Amino acid sequence: MPRDVIIEWWYYNGHLRDALGRRYAFMDCLFKVNALKANIPFSNRVLFPEKHPHLYFAHSVLTDITNKRNEKDVQPYSLVSRDSFTRPELFVNYLNPLSFGFTNHEIAQTGPASFHIKTDTIDLALDARKPPLLEQGSGYVEAGDRIFGYYSFTDLSAKGLIRANGKWIAVEGKAWMDHQWADMGFNKDRWNWFSLQLDNGSDVMCAEYIADSAHAYIFDIIDRNGKAMHGHDVRLTPSKKKWRSTKSGISYALSWTIEIPSRKAILQVKAPVTNQEMLFFNIDYWEGPLDVSGIMDGKPVKGVGFMELVHAGKTLDYLALAEQELQKKAIKKLKGWWRS
Repeated sequence: MPRDVIIEWWYYNGHLRDALGRRYAFMDCLFKVNALKANIPFSNRVLFPEKHPHLYFAHSVLTDITNKRNEKDVQPYSLVSRDSFTRPELFVNYLNPLSFGFTNHEIAQTGPASFHIKTDTIDLALDARKPPLLEQGSGYVEAGDRIFGYYSFTDLSAKGLIRANGKWIAVEGKAWMDHQWADMGFNKDRWNWFSLQLDNGSDVMCAEYIADSAHAYIFDIIDRNGKAMHGHDVRLTPSKKKWRSTKSGISYALSWTIEIPSRKAILQVKAPVTNQEMLFFNIDYWEGPLDVSGIMDGKPVKGVGFMELVHAGKTLDYLALAEQELQKKAIKKLKGWWRS
């Protein structure tokens, strides 16, 4: 585990199917930041920062790919339990006080490479089928003057329940886990990030990272036997056609060509669902599932993946948008209580 740093996060995504073959995808991420150093809006309002400087917040989305709809949850503040981060393995129990009704959320390491994650919409057991991938071979990524720690479990079996369309549904599938940390803030940086799980047994992470003093390209591949390779010769080309958000005004390219010449790889990735934008103060981003096809090592491949397109520096009235979303959730809850 890293020492106490400015920002740290635990991230999960995955693709799932129910017994009828309907497709779903999810993302769940918990952030831990030093409120005195992270320079995130409102973070300096944390009570008793000298004794308790850390702020937690959680973002999640469950996407019904078959029916082209999703349920997003972007929380500006999460409360962690007293026993969180006290066990030998990762354990965090938390709730989101701005949600209507209280649901305990959990991220717990249940074995050497097994996890349990739970939110309002997912309750999944995850088990790794490959060793962890240390990004760039060392578990540390350099982009100009920025250095951050990074490792992944790229091939996790997933089994459990999701709550979609008002009911809990049994599902199975595959998932991906990232753990990252850094002694710097990310509030002015942006990046285009992809995680891909291919049917030839290879898993790929590739990204373009952009900051004031850095513009870096990186990729990592782990094959079906757990052998990893790392490099920088990756080209990420967005499509000219873009989807424009009516809330932020940002245009996102939802299909890309990914080329890795050292692996003779040309991969086409495309988002099956468009409106996956997540709004969070001055950081707005698109986060959602991908369908993948193309060639690697000269052979055809298919697969699934996730994409994160981060745009920083916007001046949206986030609090007004958050209030609107809370009102929508309150009305939805009240209608549910009335029907019951």
